[in-house]
Amino acid sequence: MVLTTGVRQRQLQRNFFQPSDVEGLLMWIDASDTSTVSVNGSDQVTSISDKSSSGNDLTAETGREPSYVTDAEIGQGIISFDSADNGAMTFDTDINMVGKTLFY
Repeated sequence: MVLTTGVRQRQLQRNFFQPSDVEGLLMWIDASDTSTVSVNGSDQVTSISDKSSSGNDLTAETGREPSYVTDAEIGQGIISFDSADNGAMTFDTDINMVGKTLFY
């Protein structure tokens, strides 16, 4: 337990991992942040905005959109790629994946 006040308290609250802390971050996709996930009337994901400053958004292929499930994991939303018929998403920009590390 930590008990503190003022500025120091705000600094301590920030001392947990954020993807933005990764040097050279190219993309940060966060399904639990509904402000970055666009869905259609059938709860299918049409696009996901990149939370990094790189602008590497994802767009779903028409007719092959993955599903958005609210409150699926510990009260947070997930994107479900549940069959070969759905889940095709492409980068809006070209990313050379050679020498890159993907965390998921």
